[in-house]
Amino acid sequence: MSTYAYKPHNYKGTFATMIRDERYKLVVYHGHGLGELFDLETDPDEFNNLWEEPALTETKVRLMQLSFDALALATDIGPKQVTWF
Repeated sequence: MSTYAYKPHNYKGTFATMIRDERYKLVVYHGHGLGELFDLETDPDEFNNLWEEPALTETKVRLMQLSFDALALATDIGPKQVTWF
């Protein structure tokens, strides 16, 4: 049993993010430990989900990091700091 306690406010659906590079497409279904990874070079129609493929773990992690970085850059950091405290 997972100790992950994330509870999305949208109980009828799920939240997902997608990112791709020149070769791979990654979809992560947040809060469910599920996802999809496709090799668009060998499977352009996205029929073969490689999410559980151990040989592609580094690719999956790299794409997750790119997605995380993109999210961080898209976040509103608030107003400009005008004082030192």
